[in-house]
Amino acid sequence: MSKYMNKVINDDILEKLSLKNRYSFLNNNLMAILSPEQFNHLKKVQKFCQRFEKKNGIIHG
Repeated sequence: MSKYMNKVINDDILEKLSLKNRYSFLNNNLMAILSPEQFNHLKKVQKFCQRFEKKNGIIHG
């Protein structure tokens, strides 16, 4: 993967925007809305995405 020449977002902010942190925010807000079955499915999808990101070295910046 190619790296960008200039960083627009510094490393501190990128860390806070990690996929894990975004999912945590999403889960906190959707827990009351989704049924237990829907929430469990969401968690499975999130786990898959996190593993895929790690396995394939996907970076967001």
